[in-house]
Amino acid sequence: MKGRNVTGLRFIVRPNAQLSLVEMDSEDEITDQRAYKALMAEEISKTLTRAWVLEYDEEYIFDKLDLVIKIILLVYTAHVSCKN
Repeated sequence: MKGRNVTGLRFIVRPNAQLSLVEMDSEDEITDQRAYKALMAEEISKTLTRAWVLEYDEEYIFDKLDLVIKIILLVYTAHVSCKN
């Protein structure tokens, strides 16, 4: 029994707005921002942190960080009270 033969391949190439990793270790106006430092303190990757700081304003980022902290505290409190 013989399978089919591949006679050609076709690729669809679309633009992908990825951030460059070049010079990511150097400090610039992005790495000086409070939101950048706060996200890095939460161990978010440099690439994702840069993307978020470029896409969202500081107020939005800090609102989301506060929300995550509240959810973690809520889950932790519920977990501790269930054990007691």
